[in-house]
Amino acid sequence: RLRDALGPIDLRASNAKHEIKINIATIQEVPKNGWDIGGGLIKLKLGSGGSVGFDAKTGETKSSGELTAGLKGEFPILGGGGGGGGAKVYIIVQLDVIFSIASVAGVVKSESLELIAFAGIGVKGKIGPFEAYAYVGVGFVFLYDFIADVAKFGGLVRLEAGVEVIPKVLKVKVLAELKGVVYKKFEALPPPGADKTFCDYSGKVKVQADLFLIISISVTYSFSDTKVLE
Repeated sequence: RLRDALGPIDLRASNAKHEIKINIATIQEVPKNGWDIGGGLIKLKLGSGGSVGFDAKTGETKSSGELTAGLKGEFPILGGGGGGGGAKVYIIVQLDVIFSIASVAGVVKSESLELIAFAGIGVKGKIGPFEAYAYVGVGFVFLYDFIADVAKFGGLVRLEAGVEVIPKVLKVKVLAELKGVVYKKFEALPPPGADKTFCDYSGKVKVQADLFLIISISVTYSFSDTKVLE
C-alpha cells in the first residue's frame, strides 16, 4: 500500500499562520533632532497604532492595537557625525517596550508586554537627490503573555532600509524581521501531563510610508508558528 510505503505524513506545517494586514500608527520622536551625547544622537520614541487584516487560510478578520515607548541611539563610527554628502557608517542601539492586544472576530486572543533590546550596524547617505539608510542587527526579546500567564525569552534578526522621498514630508521604508522565543508550559495530555518546552517563531516583511514624521501607514505580510522542542 502506498501510505505504508511512504510512512506517516507530517502535517505540522498546516498549523502555520499567514496573514495580510493594513496598519495605521502615529509615531513621535522627541526631540526631533535628538540629544547629542558623545557624538551620537539619542531620541525618545512614543507611538500608538492599530491594524486590521485577515488570515489568508481561514478568512477570519483580525484586529490589534499597540502602544510603544523606547529609546534609540545612533553613534557614527566612519564618515563623521555631520556635514558632507558622503556615506556614514554608524552603530544603532534601541530599547523598546511594547504593549499589544489582538482579537479575532471581536474576541481577545492575546495580550502581552514585550521588551526588545537591539543593536546593529548601518549606513546612511544620498542616493541621487534622496537621503537613504539601511541597517541590520540582532536583538534580545522578553515577552510576557497575560492570557497564558507565561514569560518567554528569545531573539530576533532585523533588516531595515528607507529613503526620504520628499524631505520632512514622506519617507518610505522596508523592514524584514525574524523572531523566536522559547518558554515552558504545562500540557495535560497525555496523562498525567508534563511541562514541555515550546518555541514561538515568526517573520514579517513590512512596507511603510511615514507622513510628516508623525503618521505611519504600512502593509505587512507575516507568518507565525509554534513548535514543541523535544
